[in-house]
Amino acid sequence: MMGAIAVAIVCVAALVMIVATTASSQPQVVTLSTAPAARLAGEDLALRSAGVVQAGVSRQSAELAAQRAFPQAGGVRETVLAIVESPNRPIVNGKLCWVVSLALNGMTFASSGPPGRSGAVGRPSYLLVFIDAQSGQFLFATMG
Repeated sequence: MMGAIAVAIVCVAALVMIVATTASSQPQVVTLSTAPAARLAGEDLALRSAGVVQAGVSRQSAELAAQRAFPQAGGVRETVLAIVESPNRPIVNGKLCWVVSLALNGMTFASSGPPGRSGAVGRPSYLLVFIDAQSGQFLFATMG
C-alpha cells in the first residue's frame, strides 16, 4: 500500500513539473502603454518576450535609428525588445526587434479607407518603429 502511495506522489509531482515547464515555455506577450495590444492585433502584429536573448544593438542605438528614420516625430515614448509576430510582414515576422514608440508631434496621415473616405486626414495615437535588434537597421514602421 505504501509503495502505491509513493508511486502516486511521484507521478503527481512529475505531472506538475511537466505542466509548469510547458506553461513557462510559452512566450509572454509584450505590451506597450502607447499602443494597445488590441490595436496591434488589428494590424496583424503581436509582440512576444525575447526571453534571455541578447540584442546586438543597444537600446540607445535603436532609439537613435528610429529618430533618424522619422526626424519629424518627437522624442521616444517607450522602447521594448521583442520578437515580432506578423505573418503578412516577412521583413519583421519572427525577428528580434527593438520596437520604439515615438511621440507624434501633431503628425497626421492620409487615409486610403473606403470609397468616399479616401484622403481623409487621420490623427494617429502611436508611431511604432521596428529596428532589427542585431543589425540596427530600420525594418518598418506603423501608425495607428
